[in-house]
Amino acid sequence: MEMHPVKSENLLRPKLKDNLKILKMELKRFAKMKQELLQDPRYREKFIAMKNGVILETGDDELDLAEKVQSQFPDQVILVKKVTVEEDRVDLPSFEVVG
Repeated sequence: MEMHPVKSENLLRPKLKDNLKILKMELKRFAKMKQELLQDPRYREKFIAMKNGVILETGDDELDLAEKVQSQFPDQVILVKKVTVEEDRVDLPSFEVVG
């Protein structure tokens, strides 16, 4: 019997797609809840960790909160997001072509 090696990237691809789907769902839940969260002083201007629309933890530091929930819920997709009136901002690197 001839064996063919399986590339590890092929094993990860389905899980990545599932994780992205879960993350998109969590982002939608967050968007629906945002105005209500902004009215609550427990969450306003804090980072929240959310899974299945349920707030698991809150904190003032994004990385500390992410580490905490990752240790509590290993290998699970948890949304960590700041509850703020400011719009989300995404910084992307730009490339300059020098000729």
